[in-house]
Amino acid sequence: MNFVNLTPHSIKVLSAKCVVQNEQTKLLESTPEEIEVILEIPPSGNLARLGSQTLELIETLEVDEGTQIEVKKGTWDKSSISGLPEYSGESQAIYLVSAIVAQAVDRRYDVYSPGGLVRNRNNPSEILGCLYLQC
Repeated sequence: MNFVNLTPHSIKVLSAKCVVQNEQTKLLESTPEEIEVILEIPPSGNLARLGSQTLELIETLEVDEGTQIEVKKGTWDKSSISGLPEYSGESQAIYLVSAIVAQAVDRRYDVYSPGGLVRNRNNPSEILGCLYLQC
């Protein structure tokens, strides 16, 4: 199978054997020492991105007297995806992209994103890998 990683990160698919779900946060967790990498797909050097985002002011929250925070809704222009090859039906490639790009393409059976993200138990902002690919 020919995987083309169109993200800036190496994508690691992990064995579920050493992954647990944190009961409090519901996040999937492990440690770098415990994980077992089934497949690692390095970045291709090309990136698939959504083009422009339109922001609409929804409301303004007053958090303290005199301090306000704007709440905006972002809408992505799904027609402005860059870096993703056109669907040909003949290509044997599986394109790996971010979840937001995968959601923007409709009915592309050759586009996947990482699913079941596994975080470092000791540093939850660090993603160690994923358990599966999703389309």
